[in-house]
Amino acid sequence: MKILSRRLLPFFAAALALAACDGGGGGSTQPQTGRVAGSVTAGGAGVQGASVAMTGGGTATTSATGQFAMENVAVGNRTLTLAVPNGFTLAAGQTAAKSVAVAAGQTASVSWQLMQTPQTGRIEGSVTAGGTGVQGVSIALTGGATATTNAAGAFALENVPVGNRTLTLTVPNGFTLAAGQTAAKQVTVAAGQTANVTWQLTQTPQTGRIEGSVTAGGAGVQGASIALAGGGNAATNAAGAFAFENVAVGNRTLTLTVPNGYTLAAGQTAAKQVAVAAGQTANVTWQLTHNPAPTVVEIHLTAGLQFAPSQVTIAPGTTVRWINDAAMLHTITPLNPNQAGAWPSQQLDNAGQTYEFTFTTAGTYDYRCNPHAGLGMTGSITVQ
Repeated sequence: MKILSRRLLPFFAAALALAACDGGGGGSTQPQTGRVAGSVTAGGAGVQGASVAMTGGGTATTSATGQFAMENVAVGNRTLTLAVPNGFTLAAGQTAAKSVAVAAGQTASVSWQLMQTPQTGRIEGSVTAGGTGVQGVSIALTGGATATTNAAGAFALENVPVGNRTLTLTVPNGFTLAAGQTAAKQVTVAAGQTANVTWQLTQTPQTGRIEGSVTAGGAGVQGASIALAGGGNAATNAAGAFAFENVAVGNRTLTLTVPNGYTLAAGQTAAKQVAVAAGQTANVTWQLTHNPAPTVVEIHLTAGLQFAPSQVTIAPGTTVRWINDAAMLHTITPLNPNQAGAWPSQQLDNAGQTYEFTFTTAGTYDYRCNPHAGLGMTGSITVQ
């Protein structure tokens, strides 16, 4: 019996070892996979829709609370990589790829912290003329805000939506756009960045010019004098033209001195006002009516007792001048003193004495010298 027991002992030991390997005879095996769970947050809030990929296979997407999970992950060290979503960046110290140790039947945890990137940017710039800032210039952003340059000519627009943006400059008085410049310019605004735009202007002169003319019947009137209120005079040239240079901008009054032999045409005034703009030429004109000096026809009262010439024909507006050539009394007496356009009878007593009358009414005017009419001292004037 003892001999049999010794022979069976190895078999009992083997059976006991197998039983130990079965964990006490329960029949179950230890799991060879685990689980990975984690979160993606920004400023403490979950980021939805972020994609997490595990090396060797498997992806997960974060929920509305920023949570994700991967089931049945093989045990061991595993690398997960976060695809940073648009509008976010990794927070300081964070990396897109992270390694976790997966233990059988356990949950490994991993998390990422992000920073939300701004969806607006900033535009700044300047407006200069000859290298000096231009103050008070207005810049408008299409579809939005406006800005005004400061004393240094600088401006800025904050919180501008990202993308291509158009800005339009309102060119201020006294300036023009420099060569090659346009009032509207486009810039690209990037999130969290500052775009820059500049304009160069040219300062326009603060004086202007006045030119004009004085005419009568379409012909230039030479030598007419024009005075500029506050200083300055000009005279028309042979063509009737004149000019004033370097005239201060603003409303300016010019006054024409009407020359002899002329009157202002209907509707004209001697004083006229013009608006002078910087770097521009204002124009003013006057129209006159020519009033020529009256034509004078002389008739002599001779010692031979004659009117010489005794018969004359003249145009309306002509002046007749009778001259007594002799030291004797004569009269110039109309035969019909009541005739329209006739003159009152005149008496000339001394040599060299004269009488003038301007005829304005058409007709024939017969007249005589009363003391000498019987001797044939008569005359006739026809106005036509």
